[in-house]
Order: sequence, then structure tokens, then C-alpha cells
Amino acid sequence: MAKTSLFISGADLPGRAIDALLELDEPCGNCIVASPPAVASLTEPRGWRDASLHRLIERLSDAHGEIRKVTPPLILGGLRGRSTDWITVDLGGRGERLTSVAVARALLEAEMLFAFANLDRPRQRSERTTIALSLWSHFARGRERLGARLTDERDGLAAEIALAVVARRYFVTATVDGLSLAISSSDPVIAELAGRAMLRLRTAAPPDEAVAPWEEAIVQRACELKLGVQTPDEMSPKSLWRGPVTDANRFATLVRELSDLISLPISVSTFSST
Repeated sequence: MAKTSLFISGADLPGRAIDALLELDEPCGNCIVASPPAVASLTEPRGWRDASLHRLIERLSDAHGEIRKVTPPLILGGLRGRSTDWITVDLGGRGERLTSVAVARALLEAEMLFAFANLDRPRQRSERTTIALSLWSHFARGRERLGARLTDERDGLAAEIALAVVARRYFVTATVDGLSLAISSSDPVIAELAGRAMLRLRTAAPPDEAVAPWEEAIVQRACELKLGVQTPDEMSPKSLWRGPVTDANRFATLVRELSDLISLPISVSTFSST
């Protein structure tokens, strides 16, 4: 059975973690596209600069030409905006509550689309965790977007909205135990699982009080909709360290802890220190 890759990199700085990740995973080596690729991410809060995202855009631009950064439209724009600002995607019977989803045209105009989430990003108290699966609900038209916001992750619309968008790669970054981590995968469920695991590694909550990544409501819903992998056996991990030799063992420990959280047997076999 073919397995889907999960790439994990680490470094002492966010930019170096991105560089290491792209050493492991070149998302499109010799692709030729007629329109500029795009990276979809949430808006950066005022006064905060996302070093990981800016380095990712720089590296992808070097490889593929100018990269467009796409952020969610204002929710009122989705309610009152012009119909030409949106593209309606037929879900082909894959959804249960939705038959189609209208998403921002800027997403689907890109022949090569990447998704990005930084778990260090400051967020408002009422803002839900957004990693991979719920990212696309922020780009949906007002009605669908409100439906995702006002319902819970298990029974809501976020996972069904994700059926409408296909990204070439999902990138997730975070600072854990003082180290910069970055992951990538072509599978949104894998990206969500790895991101949830990184959040668990950052929290002080006792393990018996925290929800395991596979048990997260949105992950369970995504598995029901067959948005990505269904079991840990479908994943194939690779890892790479690019930083001081003195921190390599700490990174190895974090990778093992992350793999344990998503029930993924892993041997940390790809390490390179500088």
C-alpha cells in the first residue's frame, strides 16, 4: 500500500527550519504553471511578523516565480460581495450537509496552491484553533463561513468546506521547547494531526486531560468524509535537523513524542547537524 509522507524538520531559527523542510520535501520540482502559485494563510496580527511564512514565500518564489499570499476575505464581503469574487465548487456528493461550496476566487485561480499555518501566531481568545482542515472555512462565502463558525467542529461545516479545496502541500510551523519545528504533507489530515501533536507538546495540561490528535472532533469528521488518511499505517515519516549539534538529541526526543501522539511508529533516521 502506498503511504503518504509526513516531513518533519527542526532548527534553532524559523527560517532554518523552513530551509531544512524544503531539503526533505520539494513540493514541485520542475512544475510549469501559467499563473503565479499562491500560499493561503490567516492574516498576521498587527505588529507581528511571521518569519516562517516569509521565508517559505521567499524560497518558493526562488523556485517557482512570484508567489501570491492569499488571506481570508472580510466576512461581510462574503455576505455582500460580488458574485465574481467567488467560485462555486460542486462537492460531487461527498458532503452530507453541503452539495457545493463557494470559496474565494483567489484560491482557485492558482494552479499551484499551498496552505500554511503557524501555531505561534497570536490569536484572539474566541478564535478557534486553525491548522489545516478548518483553514478553508475562513475562505468560504459568508453563509458557509458563518455556518462553520457557529457550529462545533464535530457536527459543523468546516470539514465539508475542506472538500472543496485541494492544496499541493500543507505547511505547519511552531516553536516547541525553544526549537523551531516545521512539518509538511500533501494530506490535510496528516497536517492536522501533526499540528495538534505540536500543540500538545507545547501545553502543560496533563496527558490524561488532553484530547489525543486522532480523537479531535474535526479529525474524526474529516476521516468520516475521507478527506485524507484513515489510520497511522498510511503515513510515512521523515525528519531532518539543521542546527547546533547540542540540540539534535532534543529534536529527536520531540519527534518521537510527536510520533507517539499520533500513534505513528517512527525511527528517527534522518538527522544532519551543522
